Amino acid sequence: MYISTQRNIILAAESIILDEPYSYIVIPIEYEKKVQGNIKIRFCFDESISKSEVKNYVKDNTLVIECINFNNSLGTFSTDPIDVGEMFGKKLSLHIWSSLNGQNKKIRMFQYTLFMEK
Repeated sequence: MYISTQRNIILAAESIILDEPYSYIVIPIEYEKKVQGNIKIRFCFDESISKSEVKNYVKDNTLVIECINFNNSLGTFSTDPIDVGEMFGKKLSLHIWSSLNGQNKKIRMFQYTLFMEK
C-alpha cells in the first residue's frame, strides 16, 4: 500500500523533532523495501548570507542538502520541490519545512515529503 497524488507516489513523509538547531538527519531512499541511496539534510547558519538558501552536492554516494539559515520560528520551507535525482527512470523530489522553537530557539521541528513521479 502506498499514498499517491494525481502526479506522484509518496515514498516517505515524516515529522521529526531535533534537540539541536544546527544538526542533520539522514533519509534512506527506499523502494519496495530496498535502499536505493541516502539523502543527508544538514542545517547550518551563515552570517554572510542574508536569506534562507538550499545548496546540494554529492559526497560518498549521499546527496547532501544544506539548509542555510532555516531559523524562522514560523517556518522556512521549499516553495518548489527539491530535485534529488531519478530512480527507475522516474524523477525524485523532496519538499521540506523546518522551524526553530522553544526557549532560545533550540528545538528544530522538521517535516519532509519524498515523492516520485508516477
